[in-house]
Amino acid sequence: MMLPQHHQTSIEPFKQYLQRIWKPKSLDFRLAFNQMLELCYSPSRVFRLAKARNAIKGHYARDDPSFFLIESLMVLVVSLCYSLSFHSTLSLTKYLKLISYMYIVDFLLIGLFVTTGVWYLSNHYLSNNINSSGSSNSSISSSHSINSSSSNASLEQMLERLEGNTMNMEWLYCFDVHCNSFFPLFLIIYVLNYFLLPIHVLLSHGWIGVLLGNTSVALGLTAYLYVTLRGLIDVPFVVPSKIVNYLFLYPVIAIWFILWIGSCFVFRVNLLHLFVNLYFV
Repeated sequence: MMLPQHHQTSIEPFKQYLQRIWKPKSLDFRLAFNQMLELCYSPSRVFRLAKARNAIKGHYARDDPSFFLIESLMVLVVSLCYSLSFHSTLSLTKYLKLISYMYIVDFLLIGLFVTTGVWYLSNHYLSNNINSSGSSNSSISSSHSINSSSSNASLEQMLERLEGNTMNMEWLYCFDVHCNSFFPLFLIIYVLNYFLLPIHVLLSHGWIGVLLGNTSVALGLTAYLYVTLRGLIDVPFVVPSKIVNYLFLYPVIAIWFILWIGSCFVFRVNLLHLFVNLYFV
């Protein structure tokens, strides 16, 4: 019996992903825009396509980088808008430096770190392979007692079951999940607060401004975690309860009960202002 395609050519989706960046005619930008809209009201619909992709092509990750390219362009445009708002007389080099900080650090570097962390946790701590290793070994040992008349069919079923239990989380799919999760965070923390800049400036020295800024940061981070949850919870080779607890519930508790309460009521620190001052002031 042949193994599924994703066991044989695990590097192929990544190579195809990179190659299609340089082939604009092969990119489906309309689908990417539709998925961005769906992420705002029904993230589960976006990840249903990943299930269908796995059933057809043998991998969950996108092989079309359109979503990543559009999101990258949006981040660059918004970072340029922030740069123009705070520094209208800077040189082109300074503008490029400020833009690259927001794009490279916030979106790419932190994204790559989170992607790798989620990928590692999913394969080593959140996977049902850990729980099923003992049962898989017992299934193999018991298979020797199968009657000769039904041995071929039983062996076929056993191999299919074992293959389903030993699949691994794809790094590229985790990066897809990051890109999807970053979009609502981007809309809340970056885009919405850009239009609220006059209000933030007006309330910059008051507690209401601290509450407004920190609440938007907490909401953006919570949206990021929720979309991440929707992207991973239905993958068959992870344990749903572990995904809910370790990648959503515990981080959300930390965000609201430690970060939000601490910054709003204990230290009175405006996290949004810290972010703006770090990059643009």
